Amino acid sequence: MDNENLESKVKKYESLSSVKAYLVDTSARILFYVPIVGVWEKFAAGMDNEEVLKSRSGAVLVNLFVGRLHGKVREAISYLTRTKLDCIDGRSGSPWPLCVLAATSVMQPYIKARI
Repeated sequence: MDNENLESKVKKYESLSSVKAYLVDTSARILFYVPIVGVWEKFAAGMDNEEVLKSRSGAVLVNLFVGRLHGKVREAISYLTRTKLDCIDGRSGSPWPLCVLAATSVMQPYIKARI
């Protein structure tokens, strides 16, 4: 009975962990990327306020669906390039921002092709 209880606790934690990861990745993309790209669209691309509002509203909707996918790609690149702390020998790999840049570079063409 105790093993079943432990197993159910682990499954509950895993499901909460995936929800937490979705919320973290999605909110980070919405709170960080959406405003920065909006400023770029306004001042560098010369879009008017209505165009920027439409674009960023669409970006929020897209990020609700692909925010976690970006996180998964980032985690995969991190694993492949050893940018996370290596648990076996305690060494860290290349800097984390390079991993985020690589994940964004991989995801941008995919997301823009789907819009």
